[in-house]
Amino acid sequence: MNKPGRILLLTYYWPPAGGVAVQRWLSMSYYLANMGWAIEVITTGNPDYPYLDSKLQSKVHPNIKIHKVSGMEPRLWLKRLRSITGQSNTSENLDNMINNPDHKPGWMTRAIMWIRSNLFIPDARVGWAKAAGIYAIKQWGSSDFDYVITTGPPHSTHLSGLRLRATWPTIRWIADFRDPWMEIEFFDHLNLTKAALKKHEQLEHDVLSKAHTVLTVSPSWARLFEKKGAVETAVIFNGYDHRDYKRRIEKKASSAFRVIHLGTWGQDRSVPAFFKALNEVADTNKRHCQLEWAGILDPLVHEEMKKVFTSPYVHLVDHGFVAHQSAVALSQEANVLLLIQNQAPKNIKGRIPAKCFEYMASGQPLLLIGREDTDMADIVSKHPLGYFAAFDDDEAMRQHLKEIMNNQKPPHNQEELSIEWYSRKAQSEQLHQLLMRKADQS
Repeated sequence: MNKPGRILLLTYYWPPAGGVAVQRWLSMSYYLANMGWAIEVITTGNPDYPYLDSKLQSKVHPNIKIHKVSGMEPRLWLKRLRSITGQSNTSENLDNMINNPDHKPGWMTRAIMWIRSNLFIPDARVGWAKAAGIYAIKQWGSSDFDYVITTGPPHSTHLSGLRLRATWPTIRWIADFRDPWMEIEFFDHLNLTKAALKKHEQLEHDVLSKAHTVLTVSPSWARLFEKKGAVETAVIFNGYDHRDYKRRIEKKASSAFRVIHLGTWGQDRSVPAFFKALNEVADTNKRHCQLEWAGILDPLVHEEMKKVFTSPYVHLVDHGFVAHQSAVALSQEANVLLLIQNQAPKNIKGRIPAKCFEYMASGQPLLLIGREDTDMADIVSKHPLGYFAAFDDDEAMRQHLKEIMNNQKPPHNQEELSIEWYSRKAQSEQLHQLLMRKADQS
């Protein structure tokens, strides 16, 4: 291939969707289009997005053509059913039930969970994914695209890839896994029947073995997919978008020491040892500290906070869900950014969320709490403003908080990383080279 060709991208999350799921391909499609790729996107026409961020529309490349396809959305039906039956309490939503077994759902929610787990495989977007694949075949007949790229979650999107590869035998199919399939945090909470589990295993195997290349976001997950039958894997990190950091935000004058967490904060990221450490540091130093979060906080984590924080010097600040650009601005105002790994043994080694790179791009210190033998800990260890503490090491946490308060930089024995390499522009260049190389091999 002498020049970039045509890409068909299938993604459920697209502006006006907010949250982290939309960021990766919103940015990479922009930079690939700048490099000359002609990109068409199939996304949902009747979305059930948990968050909306209309400002992201401005980041879509003007040359990208969008196709909106509506499909069956059982989650919308289930929400209406729960409302009719009086079970519309927003604190007891379906995602909380699946992600956190310690929540105690009512009978209707348990029934909904069973239906979602066993009748909609691999996920509740399977109706949309089928409609998207059928639409592509009707719209383009015999395809002249060079690549079809499917991205999940939802992993049902990859079933469209299977359909299109069977229909268009000359197409090159790239399956992008932002999360694992059967190792995703909530999978073991799905209460699957044996038949449903077997279907998951078969579909995952079909996708991994039939995609020409499996993209993912970390080396550990690439190795996982290779073991499970992927023909070829490649790592494209989530990264950060440098356009978000062109305008640096000046810190607001504040006597408080601001600890900020961005994004969803579930119970699998509860860190009572850190709450204890912050409480003691604030008390000992008589320093006003603010623990702030922007995003959804699990009610059980909030209860844990209120139990531990007895110091009058600690204040809790809930910003709620904020638009992405507001989250970027907030990160630049922090004294320290809190990065907590999920305590999920099946996928912790490879989980590197986008906010890890966005925290580094902010220019503020970050404290990673988790496990040292992970891909994210390896990256943070090379960051000049990166600190690490194990989940239960409150002594290390206290020490790091004191160091950050005193503007002491962490010691690093390894070569410091170049944050620019993790920009989505640089990562898109890596993907561009892979696509050109794969085309030449065909």
